[in-house]
Amino acid sequence: MRVLVTGGSGAIGSFVVEELVNRGEEVTVFDIDPPVQNEVYFIKGDITDQEGVLDAVSKVEVVIHLAAILPPACEQDPHRAEKVNVGGTLNILDAVEGTEKRVVCLSSKGALGSMAGQYAHPRYEPVSESHYKNPVNVYGTTKMSVEQYCQAYSSNKDVDVSVVRLASTWGPGKGPRHGELDLISRMIEGAANGEKIHVSGGDQKNDLVYYADIAQGLVRLARGRFLPHLVYHIGSGGVVKLSDFGDVLANLFPDSLLTIEGGLNYFEQVQPTYCQLDISRARQDVG
Repeated sequence: MRVLVTGGSGAIGSFVVEELVNRGEEVTVFDIDPPVQNEVYFIKGDITDQEGVLDAVSKVEVVIHLAAILPPACEQDPHRAEKVNVGGTLNILDAVEGTEKRVVCLSSKGALGSMAGQYAHPRYEPVSESHYKNPVNVYGTTKMSVEQYCQAYSSNKDVDVSVVRLASTWGPGKGPRHGELDLISRMIEGAANGEKIHVSGGDQKNDLVYYADIAQGLVRLARGRFLPHLVYHIGSGGVVKLSDFGDVLANLFPDSLLTIEGGLNYFEQVQPTYCQLDISRARQDVG
């Protein structure tokens, strides 16, 4: 299988590329920066370059589209966010229209917006793919638009596309450009390095999914053809309390100087999005 991974040099993208390489697939990375893997093809390109995208897509059978601008950069430049996240996705969809190529397009639980009632603290009932979408920031709004365009191209132009919403992600490489969202990575690295780190919100629970698990899910979806649903969730299948996560780190790194106090909302979100995604659909359709 010849696969193009846009954003394949990023934090999640690197894991996706590694998963594909381990499965023996022929991988091309389309990104501004080169990938960490040497055994893949690399096309230096910008997702907003329509001709460049068309040329890259013409050489493959499957596209895993991860390239995007993340928060907080989206909030700082909404016009750029719209051009990259939405316009870039349209370039991908246009490039595969009229072909038998398959697309897996990354969305986010940010498209759903703030959680309340039975889906929020303390119950955290699983949130299904059909949950009402009401994004609370620019990033979530761009992802909602991405989902709507994928729906339109699937329904009206017979494009073979799946949309994937992710729970809160964690893993190496999630650095400062992720803003507040790199908290878990900072906790892990700080504990490992013996740095003094204090975190509040220890009672907050959230669905945290590791990059390698995301990669496995995305690749399984990429291998499907015209799956019965448009949108799929990838998460951990549960929620974990931040203080419990900290206890695991303390056991792994006895010299850790990490301290966690109680409370909720460790991301300090004005409209909290902590939740558990229902992943039963993905389990049923792709395992």
